[in-house]
Amino acid sequence: MDENAFANDEYTQFMNEALVNGPNAFLPSYDIGAAIEWEIGGFSVKGVAMAMGSNGEEGEFDEPYNAYFIQFGYAVDFGLGEGNYRLILGMSSDDFSNVAKTSKERKSCAIASFDQQLGEILGAWIRFGWQNDEAAVIYKAIYSGGLNISGKLWYREGDNIGIGYAHLRGGNLDVGHTDVFEIYSRFALNDIFAVTGDVQYMKDSMKEEDSPKGWIFGLRMTAEF
Repeated sequence: MDENAFANDEYTQFMNEALVNGPNAFLPSYDIGAAIEWEIGGFSVKGVAMAMGSNGEEGEFDEPYNAYFIQFGYAVDFGLGEGNYRLILGMSSDDFSNVAKTSKERKSCAIASFDQQLGEILGAWIRFGWQNDEAAVIYKAIYSGGLNISGKLWYREGDNIGIGYAHLRGGNLDVGHTDVFEIYSRFALNDIFAVTGDVQYMKDSMKEEDSPKGWIFGLRMTAEF
C-alpha cells in the first residue's frame, strides 16, 4: 500500500513518520494476512487483509484486530516522466477504544498519494489522508508534500536530495495540530553503501498544555544488496 516513489522508505528517504506514510491511518505490517493484486495497462487494484496481534493500547485494552485495505492505482507518463496516482481505503474491526474507554469502535481511513517525475532532475509528491474519530485518534488528517532532486544535477545519478513538509490535524486527544519540515541529502558511496545527512524541525500545538518544538539532526549509513 502507498508505495510512493519519493516518500515511502524510512531507510533511504525521509525519516519522520509523517513523511514516510500517513500516520493518521493504521497501515498494518508484518503479521498474518493475505494480499491480492490485479493490473491491466496503467491501472492496478491491490487488496490486503491482515490479522494484527495488538491494537497498540495498554493493559486490558490491548487486543488483536483485523485490518482491510484496498488501493486503486494509475501509472501514466505525460512526457515529463512517470507518475503514479493512488487512492487507498482502509477499515478495521471494531476493536479500538473510544476516548472515554467505554466502548469499542471501528477505524476507517482514506489516503490519496501521488508522485510525479518532472523531467530528469525534479520529482514532486503529495499525500492527503483522513480518518474517522469515533475511536481515540491522535491525528484525524494529514496534508503533506515535497520535492525530490536527482543527483543528475551534479553528475552523480545515485545521489538525491529530498525536501518535505507535513501538516497533521489533531484528532480527539491532546494534540491540536503538528507541523513537520525535513530535508535530507543522500550520498551514494557505491552500489551498496550510502550516507544520508538529515535535518528535521517539528512543532506540536497542544490543545491545553505547552506546545513543544525542536530541531532533530540525523546521520545514516545504509547498505542495500
